[in-house]
Amino acid sequence: MNDIIIEYKEVKKAFGKQFALDGLSFSIKSKEFVALVGNNGSGKTTTIKTLCNLIPYDNGSIIIFKRKVTPLYVSYRSKIGVFLSEPILINDFTPVEYLKFICKFQGIEANNCQSRITEILDLFSIQNLDRKKIINYSSGDKVKISLAASLIHNPDLLILDEPFIHLDFLSLEKILNILLSLKGRKTLFITSHNLEAIHSLCERILIIDEGKIIDDISYSNKLSNKSLKEVVKSKLKNLENSSETPLWLS
Repeated sequence: MNDIIIEYKEVKKAFGKQFALDGLSFSIKSKEFVALVGNNGSGKTTTIKTLCNLIPYDNGSIIIFKRKVTPLYVSYRSKIGVFLSEPILINDFTPVEYLKFICKFQGIEANNCQSRITEILDLFSIQNLDRKKIINYSSGDKVKISLAASLIHNPDLLILDEPFIHLDFLSLEKILNILLSLKGRKTLFITSHNLEAIHSLCERILIIDEGKIIDDISYSNKLSNKSLKEVVKSKLKNLENSSETPLWLS
């Protein structure tokens, strides 16, 4: 129990009469790489937002770094790096100005700030993104800037919600290699529809449906990507049945 970093205990969160989380329970140990997968509307992003204290939960408890998440418990944010499916960036800043802001926010000493920025820009191969305002960059570059910001303070825990959106093939490969290099040193909790990427990264997959965990799969690299997809698909409810192409679309 001592090495558990995240624990959800019967967590409920409703929006109006609709439960986004309905008795959600699971735990993640230190240095595990765990994915949360499910259909759209299954509760993935709500899980991330409650964990990061961006929205309150109604019942149950969320424990992170051995303390219950409440509106008053915010100090743990210095230990986490967060990527949201809709990144929160300051569009009027250049990438370097934004990363300087994050360094200051995370309490990185000023004399270490510039070297950190140079190294993280180099790591993500975005050294040249220092002239234009963020609003003028492509969606893929904005993803890389946001991911760089999530790592620059060297967090213990990475919480990533759909980080592979808008990435081209080479950028996706770059990000995967960066995340893989952190195995054994960091804890990763990630949501994604990209099961191929998840297969290469994670040793556990939590399948969520209607705000509940319906399966917890631990696997080795011996399980092929195709087999993993079949396992996940077989567990999810309410999958749309394939249908014939309509005649007008022929």
